[in-house]
Amino acid sequence: MKYKYDEFNHNQYEVHQLALDLIASHSRVLDIGCATGCFASALAKKKCQVWGIDKNSEALKKAGKYCQKTIIRDVDVRASLPVPKKYFDYVIILDVIEHLVHPENILSLIKSHLKDGGKVILSTPNIAHASIRWMLLRGDFQYTSYGIMDDTHVHFYTRYSFGDLLKRNGFRILQMIPTNGMCKVPLLYKISDRLPRSWQYWLARMVPTLFSYQFIAVAKS
Repeated sequence: MKYKYDEFNHNQYEVHQLALDLIASHSRVLDIGCATGCFASALAKKKCQVWGIDKNSEALKKAGKYCQKTIIRDVDVRASLPVPKKYFDYVIILDVIEHLVHPENILSLIKSHLKDGGKVILSTPNIAHASIRWMLLRGDFQYTSYGIMDDTHVHFYTRYSFGDLLKRNGFRILQMIPTNGMCKVPLLYKISDRLPRSWQYWLARMVPTLFSYQFIAVAKS
């Protein structure tokens, strides 16, 4: 079976690589929404100990190759996590919260499983990206099979509402990192695609609310 998002994206200015660079080698990591383990496989190369949680049992069979332990769990409805308390250096929740009806549930649960000083790393698409603004300007709002308008998303976040979600649930934001979204900007992409990726990313960082395709938050409770 082919899954939507089961390959690690090595682009240095997009979510996977940017998030991976935030995680120290030899760390203990809880990967919530690990899917088939594409991110866990990259963490394994950094000698990290990874525990994976996902609601898809078939995906977890693949993730088991890279995770020390896998747990089937729908984090939108369960009231507990069967993992050790104060054990993990990082909890990662990459491109997951937009799929959750009640994201506050998992944000509350993970606090007790982080070590003192541990961090949570989350990512979510930017609904205020230029491509979505252009779509709305044309009087359109269409779901797609993947990306910002993925038809399985139940919440949409801007940079500010993403940060507010974390603050309301007791987290202190250490970093809010934009990802490159210049190649997705309507009309301008024909020009921006010719620029080096580092230049594209510079533009995204200059005006992140408009040009960042996703945001990565690093936070502590």
